[in-house]
Amino acid sequence: MLTRNSLVPKLFLLTIVTIILLSTSYVIAEENLWPIIINEFSIEYRNGPKIAGDTLLAGKTYEINLEIKIENNVPADKKLQLYIKSDLIPEQGNVNVFSSVSTDMKTEIIPPNTLKVILKPGAKLSLKIVGSIPENYTITKASYDGGTVELHFTRHISIVTIIFEGKVLKDYIYNVIDDKIEQFNKLLQSKEDLIRNTANPDPTWATMVNSLIKISKDLASKGFVDTAVSILKTIPDKPIIQKTPSPVNQMLPWIVTGVLAVIAGIMFVMQRKTASKYDNLSRVVSRTIIDLETVASKLEKVDKRLSKELNEALENIKKAVG
Repeated sequence: MLTRNSLVPKLFLLTIVTIILLSTSYVIAEENLWPIIINEFSIEYRNGPKIAGDTLLAGKTYEINLEIKIENNVPADKKLQLYIKSDLIPEQGNVNVFSSVSTDMKTEIIPPNTLKVILKPGAKLSLKIVGSIPENYTITKASYDGGTVELHFTRHISIVTIIFEGKVLKDYIYNVIDDKIEQFNKLLQSKEDLIRNTANPDPTWATMVNSLIKISKDLASKGFVDTAVSILKTIPDKPIIQKTPSPVNQMLPWIVTGVLAVIAGIMFVMQRKTASKYDNLSRVVSRTIIDLETVASKLEKVDKRLSKELNEALENIKKAVG
């Protein structure tokens, strides 16, 4: 049983341990960034709002504000050097990305994206960096059968990198997407929310939606974002509930359209695949075929013509997959 007299020493000891741990964490944090302290960092669209997340859009121009302080214990006689770099591209008409540099330290701009700073104990440096990400930053052009196809991939960019004596002290890395990837992400989120938030969904409807989502995600991961978007668009915004009369009948207007969109995308990819690159896609499609065959068997009881069309479509997919 704890008494007041026995509890006080324990609380005192706990307080001392906590202070030691906090002090240790603080020192480690400072050591990791020595010889600088970052007082401010912000990024926003040029003439627009600040960006809270870690994703940027290709083709846009950004403004970065950075303020750092040099530690007081930096040797003044060694002329230690700090480099600040950015992978952003200068605006048209500018030779570098440094819009303004405010400090009493000696600096040198190395065009187009590097600032050299000779450190001075206790000094401050305020920077404004303005630059853009090229529109084609996320696009890879691939050749297929004499033609050219644009593939869209999420990339990464270091918008600010702070280097001291060859060591990276801080690297602000952001994801970069384009308008098409953003459209796919938003559409995918809405379809996943649809299936996730639907209470008591019709099993056939849920199977079809999940199958189409799987295919679209796999296509998007290979860069075929346009095809992935067209597949997601075949999924209606209104869910089908299990208690609704004749749920399969409600699916007839769009089920074949969805399958045809899948076939168009799969045929396009699979006719141009290499054995190593698209093996995973083949496996995904094979699993989806099994799901669609279940749907086809249920359709046969409702509409034999549509069931026959779906089975023929499945045969085409199987031939494409090989």
